[in-house]
Amino acid sequence: MQVTSADLSAFSVDAKLLYCRVLVSLALADALLDPREIANLYLFASTIGLDGEARSELRSEITGAQRDAGVPDATVELSRELHDLLEEDQREPVFTVLVRDLVRISRADRHAADAARDQRLRPRRGGNHLGSGGPGVRRPAGPERDGTGSARW
Repeated sequence: MQVTSADLSAFSVDAKLLYCRVLVSLALADALLDPREIANLYLFASTIGLDGEARSELRSEITGAQRDAGVPDATVELSRELHDLLEEDQREPVFTVLVRDLVRISRADRHAADAARDQRLRPRRGGNHLGSGGPGVRRPAGPERDGTGSARW
């Protein structure tokens, strides 16, 4: 089945708000919302046509979510609610778009970006050169040495 793009602006206010609440919950995976993430969430809410009252509710939700950060069950519960609210043929496209939107919003997360950069720059155990044999390193095919000087394929 090919996934078609979901037009979130055509959804009900309840579905749009719930979608935004799931995004907020997922963006809190690192237990903090960067100001740029918050700005992107507000911009996203405007882009999909969330009305003023619902945006106000979303602002309250963001404030509360920052206080209650780190509640893992919230994301699962909100995702279930969104799943149940959608028609069956809307679910796959909407959740596919949800992942895309989360990636876009999470790119604004300065905290996560700094942590990822620090991890990339930190020297790895066992050396920082090619062929160091770290986890996940695949060696090219070739003969193995069996300790006697003979090569085996």
